[in-house]
Amino acid sequence: DEKLANYIDIGFSPCWDLIPSVRKFVSSFYDRFVTKEMAFRIALTTHELLENAVKYSRDPDARVYVGVTNDGKGHVMVRVESRAAEANIVELRDVFAKMREMGDAQAFYQERMRSSVTRNHGSGLGLARIWAEADFDLELTIENELVIITARSRATQASAGATA
Repeated sequence: DEKLANYIDIGFSPCWDLIPSVRKFVSSFYDRFVTKEMAFRIALTTHELLENAVKYSRDPDARVYVGVTNDGKGHVMVRVESRAAEANIVELRDVFAKMREMGDAQAFYQERMRSSVTRNHGSGLGLARIWAEADFDLELTIENELVIITARSRATQASAGATA
C-alpha cells in the first residue's frame, strides 16, 4: 500500500441518504490540503464509488479510504471495498474490460452516455465520470466476493495547504 498523508478511512453501511454527507465531509476535509479543483475531483470520485457500493453490494458493509500519497507529488488515491454478488462482479469485469479496450476516457464516457438511454437501472456513468471528469485511473481487484475499486489521480496537484 501507498504511504498516505492526510487520509480518511471510513467503514460504514453506505446508503443513499449518507452519500451526500460523506461527499461533503470529504470535500471539506480536503479543501484544507489540496486545491479546490482536486478537492472537487476527490469528492466526485468518492461519491461515484459509494453509489456503486450501495447499488452492487451484497451486504451493508463498505470501507472507504481516501488519501494523498506521500510520494512528494501529491497523487490522490480513493478506494472503496464492498462485497458483491457474482452477477455484479461479472458486470464490473465487463466494464473494466471495455475501458481497457477503448483506452480513451472521453470516448468511453461518450459511449456510456449513449448506452445509458437504454439501461433499465442506473445510468452506468459512475466509473466513466471518474475516469473522464475526475481524471483518475481506475483499478479493479476481486478477492472472492470482495470488490476493491481503486482510483488514482493521473495528474499531480498543487497543494493548497500543508501535507504531512
